[in-house]
Amino acid sequence: MGGEVNEWNGRNDMAALAGVPGQAPGWPGRIDDLGRHAVVGLAFAAPISTALANVFLALLAACWLAGGQYRRKLRLFVDSPVAFAALLLFGWLALSLAWGDGFGRDQRQFLRKYADLLMVAVFLWFLLDPRHRSRALAGFAAAMLLTLALSYAAAAGLLPPARWLRAMPGNAVVFKLHITHGLLMALATLLFGLYAFEASAARRRWLAAAWAIACLLALVNVLFMVQGRTGYLVLAAFVVLVFGLRAGWRGLAVASVVVCVGAVAIYQASGSMRQRVDLTLSELRSWDFATPTTESNSIGRRLEFFSNTLAMVRERPLAGHGLGGFAEAYRAQVEGTGKAPTHNPHNEFLLLMAQAGLPAVLLYLHLLARTALTARRLPTLRERVLAPALVLWIGVGGVFNALLIDHTESLLFSLLLGVLAAGALATAPPAAAAGRAPAA
Repeated sequence: MGGEVNEWNGRNDMAALAGVPGQAPGWPGRIDDLGRHAVVGLAFAAPISTALANVFLALLAACWLAGGQYRRKLRLFVDSPVAFAALLLFGWLALSLAWGDGFGRDQRQFLRKYADLLMVAVFLWFLLDPRHRSRALAGFAAAMLLTLALSYAAAAGLLPPARWLRAMPGNAVVFKLHITHGLLMALATLLFGLYAFEASAARRRWLAAAWAIACLLALVNVLFMVQGRTGYLVLAAFVVLVFGLRAGWRGLAVASVVVCVGAVAIYQASGSMRQRVDLTLSELRSWDFATPTTESNSIGRRLEFFSNTLAMVRERPLAGHGLGGFAEAYRAQVEGTGKAPTHNPHNEFLLLMAQAGLPAVLLYLHLLARTALTARRLPTLRERVLAPALVLWIGVGGVFNALLIDHTESLLFSLLLGVLAAGALATAPPAAAAGRAPAA
């Protein structure tokens, strides 16, 4: 028995030097294996079912806690710039409870939503092996392929009414509402394109063609079949990113032309797109700061939220109103004006600043910067593109939505942060990895 333990310790030390956790003997190893399968299950469940995603999330947390090796887990967490940046952001948000108004329902709710940032450390532990990172991305891709197929079926009127089907005429969403559907499908479009490129580079032509078709169908789905306008902006950002990574400043210039020409062409060719763009412009023109905005004016309502939240921020720019204190502070801000109260300004940066001040926004930008810089240390082209793409996805999407408090987007963001953080640690220089080797 002692020889087996010593032999495993030797393998474990070598694995730690390579940045990949060794396979623990007995129950700890089996628990870790269960956790790795649960990550894949979560990646598949997140775009489809909140209840099922929560089951996998609970299972993952239980596996992480039951698997032991806490010193190594803590060391990996601290050694990962991305995971540690997520911890700093959550820590400051939690600290802002100290100057808020008690610890009521809103405070508990917001603390629970931002707790997804802590799950980066859990995902990180189970994803150090490149095979498991690939499987996690494949789980998300499989969920989005299913969503894509059902979306087209719903648009064609082939699906019977069901509680889980959210599709309406002119809005072929499936499991999620249109904003979330558009954001997820935009990310899937990029991932399908990366799969097509990898298959083409490996001379697997039929597979490359299949992924290219999936990419095109996902693109059409976002642009013409779903009403979420945030998805349009994210897709445009992805086009600029891909061209920029491919050809530098020239690529950025070409991408700008492609996006502008493509937008004009789609506007002229698509009646549904033209209607949504015209509606946006009409809502912008009809908005007046001094007049309460009707609920039907989506853009005007967001501008109203922005302007009132900015007034709140000016009152407490450094500390904010405390975590979970936004709704009450906003209600006081608009009292007597006839404007509607809200618990969400639909802007990530304003919500963070209103609750926890300027430090919260700086820590959030620090997390995004760390994520983008991770691309230099990632082993595969797919991951090197996904790192800045994830920053654009959450950053551009966060201009018109507070995605860190939206369960699906927040959970997927943390999961992909775990994928990228694990990839960066797994390729760390030997000198850095040596510091993570467990003591004999």
